[in-house]
Amino acid sequence: MQSIFDTTDRDSLLARIAQLQPGNTRLWGTMSPAQMLAHCANVLKTGAGVRPMKQKFLGRLSGEEWGRLMYKHIDHHLRQSGVW
Repeated sequence: MQSIFDTTDRDSLLARIAQLQPGNTRLWGTMSPAQMLAHCANVLKTGAGVRPMKQKFLGRLSGEEWGRLMYKHIDHHLRQSGVW
């Protein structure tokens, strides 16, 4: 399963992020590419303990679970911006 902690998976996400352009047409939702990146950065900061969590709705996650969840979350938003 893909994870942000796997070097190949992380590099793949970074390559896709590099393809983002301000004018990318979103396929659904309301976030622009810049808003999406800020949103994903804030979620990563929360998971790293840099930013406090406002709501706890997932319960306690292991590091492995969190890595997989973050991969899926970032992948979802990249697809939303048309970056496959």
